[in-house]
Amino acid sequence: MKRLMWLGCWLVLVSVCAAEPIRVVLLDFEDLTGQKADERLGGTVDTKALAGKGMLMLAKQLLTTNQYVLIDRRDFIAQSTRLASPDAKDIRPTYFQAARALRADVILRGSLQSLSTGKQEVRQGGQEVDLSDVSLRIALEALNAFDGTVIAVSDGVAKNSFRQTQAVKTVLGEEDTLQLMEKAIA
Repeated sequence: MKRLMWLGCWLVLVSVCAAEPIRVVLLDFEDLTGQKADERLGGTVDTKALAGKGMLMLAKQLLTTNQYVLIDRRDFIAQSTRLASPDAKDIRPTYFQAARALRADVILRGSLQSLSTGKQEVRQGGQEVDLSDVSLRIALEALNAFDGTVIAVSDGVAKNSFRQTQAVKTVLGEEDTLQLMEKAIA
């Protein structure tokens, strides 16, 4: 009887919680890329700046539904740091402390895993053609805001191909790589 009552209470709690949107704290994306992109295609793309824009792209994706409430933890950490006693040196709250204080359910952490290029050279009939591929990979990790356990991990890859000849040269701009990142997040 006790177990049945406990199970009933748990099911009621889960159903009530499921009706409310999930409160999510988004962390900044990390740049974990290893190699520089091919200069002829996108060597001018700053991967650190690109990773910095990942949080906003993820927020845009999450806000397309009413299932999530996004919490900006940066303001909370800035205020907490200012309120710290002047005697305490470099005391900063962790994102777990911020998530708990802001009553978050989940912490989402993202990273830019790679921005890479590949090239295939084709020489046929006196013509030289380079078939270039650009790929961008991101990873997302969902953490429980209360105990830090990993709830889920996912990654996404977006690719684009370009044909390079003597007459036609393609150079990627920042907008091209942002579009790849949006595809990878989706």
